[in-house]
Amino acid sequence: MILASSRNIVQPLLAVLLLSILVAPAKTQGPPANTQGPPANTQGPPANTQGQGVRPPVADDGFIPAQNLLPNSTAGLVRSIDFPGLCDAWQRTSISKLADEPAMEPLLEAYLGDSGLLLERFQSRVGLRPKDLYDLATGEVAIGWLPFPNDARMPTAMCIIADIRGNEEATQAVVDRIDRELTEDGATRKDVSHRGATIQVYQPKTKPGQLRIEQIAIMHDGERIIASDRESVVKDVVSALKEGVHPSCLACATDFEDVSRQLDDRFAMDLDAGRPDAKSTLRWFVRPIAMARIVRDLAKVDRGKKIRVVDLLEKQGFDAVAACGGIVTVGDKEFDLLHRGFILAPP
Repeated sequence: MILASSRNIVQPLLAVLLLSILVAPAKTQGPPANTQGPPANTQGPPANTQGQGVRPPVADDGFIPAQNLLPNSTAGLVRSIDFPGLCDAWQRTSISKLADEPAMEPLLEAYLGDSGLLLERFQSRVGLRPKDLYDLATGEVAIGWLPFPNDARMPTAMCIIADIRGNEEATQAVVDRIDRELTEDGATRKDVSHRGATIQVYQPKTKPGQLRIEQIAIMHDGERIIASDRESVVKDVVSALKEGVHPSCLACATDFEDVSRQLDDRFAMDLDAGRPDAKSTLRWFVRPIAMARIVRDLAKVDRGKKIRVVDLLEKQGFDAVAACGGIVTVGDKEFDLLHRGFILAPP
């Protein structure tokens, strides 16, 4: 059944928005790209792009943001600091009213319905549904994508971190539902203890001829729910929570700091101009080459012995674009969506 009202359709539409932001155009700033470029690096982003080891800031209430918990190897991050506030802002946009148009029903059903393509792929990777985030999140929601280029059977991972403070009982109910659905579908479960936390790790039933390993790992502690398709990623985040910050966190990386500084300066100008505050914004950050490889893997593109387009672009110098990011303001006073972007291409 299609989710009929714009109130109910907001969660999958926002999920689409999260993904579409990754390919949104941005204004290039900084020096022009060096088209000669260094030799191609097929192992993902360089490990040593950290700053000076300064402990990154946390929220005023002491809540540790996702960029402090995820490792520097993270290729892409989409984050809302106040997901309920973002959803409320979405309801005020003209775009949200499209869900009420009869002509949109076949498209929404195919992609966002109960058995739609987007919801199926989202849930199959980490167990959670976009609607779960809509129902449970009381603050930050972040989705990160990580490369593991040396692991042919599990080359990528996705990780969701959501603030669920105040919704502990509802979170437990969702985790119980996921457990029931996965085990009924033939998945095996093991509970892993790590740094005082219990991580539920599921191994879905293997299909004939399947080569890649599939996992779903979930942990919740009363403050956050963490879900990933790789057990080690959840363990890594749990360890970072115990220490207060990841030892090589994304927030400490030089490219992340440079992009964030540029966006913060631009956003401060918007605030001075009377535009909405950060509660109605989405932030995104990607390292293009590494993220392109992840997208290729997720799309299951196999070119056989043909030249891989991503590798070709890297050899032609496109790896000069070290990173890019943006802020999408939802429900701006003049626009439904206002995107500010920055591309980092250092000399």
